[in-house]
Amino acid sequence: MKLQHLYNWKIYFILLFTFLQLNFENKVLAQAEHTGIIWVVPNRPDAFPVNGNRTGNSGLNLAFEDYHVMEYSFLDSIYITGLLYKQPIYQIRLDEQFTDSEYEFVNVLHYCYPGFYTNFTLPYYNPFIGEQQTLTTDNGLITLMFYDDYFDYSLLPKSNTRSYNKHMNLILINYDIKSYFYTPYFVNSGDTLLRTIEIVCQYQDLLPLYYDLLSISHLYDAIGASGFMSFGESSSPCGSYSGISSEVEKSIYVFPNPAIDEIFISGVIPKSIIVYDVMGNRVITEFDVESNKIDIKNLPNGFYIIEILSVKGDVLTSKFIK
Repeated sequence: MKLQHLYNWKIYFILLFTFLQLNFENKVLAQAEHTGIIWVVPNRPDAFPVNGNRTGNSGLNLAFEDYHVMEYSFLDSIYITGLLYKQPIYQIRLDEQFTDSEYEFVNVLHYCYPGFYTNFTLPYYNPFIGEQQTLTTDNGLITLMFYDDYFDYSLLPKSNTRSYNKHMNLILINYDIKSYFYTPYFVNSGDTLLRTIEIVCQYQDLLPLYYDLLSISHLYDAIGASGFMSFGESSSPCGSYSGISSEVEKSIYVFPNPAIDEIFISGVIPKSIIVYDVMGNRVITEFDVESNKIDIKNLPNGFYIIEILSVKGDVLTSKFIK
């Protein structure tokens, strides 16, 4: 797999999902069951979970309380925009009496708390279905993506739940597959821009199927578990949420990022540091006081949050990827 192609994929990915979003107006709004489960990718350190159902930001917690968030916790690290690196996914679960507020809550988080999260998805519920599709409340969606310069045509659908590819079918047979759908996307010249295969499964099967499909990653260029959302403009005011998230994050700089063996801190004189993994476990508490260097060579690859107590008494947070 060529690195340049992976970077080009980011552009293709944006174009594809913009296209899909623009075509939602041609879909039928389905009366499907809500699950009250939302996946998010936190962006600011104070948007990460605290105490299992709240964040480190008091303004953001007002919305969490109003929308009856019962759980907010780390789910897993998965690919959402290709195979460059995984991103940590956190799960928000609403009280079962308020599950029909899930889409409204996502819009509040996006529009009224800009910058707190980089991605959102409703992994097990999609209110839009095609006119010819069969309505299902089980909507675990996995998308496989391909460049035009390579595609194994045995991956084309043999039926609405299977392909012609033996390795693919040995995986699919273990799950309750609702549909297996192939789509090519073209540019004006008629050339294929990219191809996708969308697999819809029982929602409990989404992550296990995703992990199994990683075992045949040589057959595709990128994989996405569920469909992360894009947003248009909104004229709706945020009402009581307007301005309450305006707490300004004090800046520190962590470099290089991503890092391999060590990172450096600038913009502050640390008194102490704590590095947390995505599960909230302390993994490092030591640093070089002369160079502000932190040795990370013994950490496994992944996403980390760093909390710094400055000599002035300020508590600052940042994040980095190894």
